Amino acid sequence: MGADRSVVTESRRRITAEVGDLPPQVLGDVELLATELLANAVIHGSEPVTVGVQRKAGAVRVAVSDASDRLPSLTPAGDLMAESGRGFLLVDSLATRWGLERRKNNGKTVWFELEA
Repeated sequence: MGADRSVVTESRRRITAEVGDLPPQVLGDVELLATELLANAVIHGSEPVTVGVQRKAGAVRVAVSDASDRLPSLTPAGDLMAESGRGFLLVDSLATRWGLERRKNNGKTVWFELEA
């Protein structure tokens, strides 16, 4: 397993503090999508897990990096009663844009942007 799960809660609090002045719906979507990316990095990735938040004109960007070269994939919806497996479906449906990048030495960064 990757990093300690407490990184999800701590990072979500930090993100909320940085973008807390967004409209409530946008803030809720940022929190949800950031939690999904963080959970994936913690469960499937490797330490260290890092988070970056950027405010741009009319948008917010959240990027989550980890040291694993294993790339996430967008999978079909599948079993609606399953407790996991829909994180990237949420990201794909709610984010204005999203993507992933391999890092030079090792690992990857998965990011999303939402218009504010």
